[in-house]
Amino acid sequence: MCCGGDGDQCTVCHNQPALGGSGGFLIPNPQDPPKQFRPPENPMFDLIPHRKGATNAVPSFIQQFGPIREVRFVKKPDGTADGGVHQLFTVVGRSDVGVAGCTDAVLPPIDFESEFSRGNTRFRIPLQLFGLGILDGIQDREILGRHAATAAIRSALGIGGIPNRSGNDGTITRFGWKAQNKSISIFAAEAYNVEMGVTNELFPQATDETPGCNFDKSEPNDVTRTDPNENRNQSFFNPLPIIADWL
Repeated sequence: MCCGGDGDQCTVCHNQPALGGSGGFLIPNPQDPPKQFRPPENPMFDLIPHRKGATNAVPSFIQQFGPIREVRFVKKPDGTADGGVHQLFTVVGRSDVGVAGCTDAVLPPIDFESEFSRGNTRFRIPLQLFGLGILDGIQDREILGRHAATAAIRSALGIGGIPNRSGNDGTITRFGWKAQNKSISIFAAEAYNVEMGVTNELFPQATDETPGCNFDKSEPNDVTRTDPNENRNQSFFNPLPIIADWL
């Protein structure tokens, strides 16, 4: 278990107009507690921040029927540029944390309300994911060729821009709000860690390593398990090999 996130399942942020889309309120919401149906609403308004006994406060910019919002700050407390994702919720109070002593004193919540009132917050809604697998297979030369072919049209409309490139191999990156991720696998694994707090094989470090709210274990939360028995299957109790969720 890691220490924070914005959602607790991929469909929270990617359910409109269908699974794999962008974010909105759910119809219907999951049953939580069991056998008690919840009305359709933004799951970040009550369901996620308070699931399984969690004690998160909900910022005013998360509205009952409003959009799913990812929050970034313009500036850090020392005045330098920020821009990183800040998790809205922590696991404090949840019955499934499994770590004694995980409290607000150990893992203090971020004061989003103050940052919001100071104008230090910036919001993004989740990207729709339709067709991303196809984008993963497009060659760089195809992207560059179409970019060159439309240069005159784009110039007349005042549209510029250049492809974003990987700092390692120089190839074109194409996933994320700023096309910062090289592959759809990296894109998905990053979201699993940053937005849901689940470490995995590509992002094995927790976004918050507060000892009192993390398990002390030698592997990420979500890995591909191909063992023939349950010795290291983390209580999944499935006799078949289990592919990692982010895949």
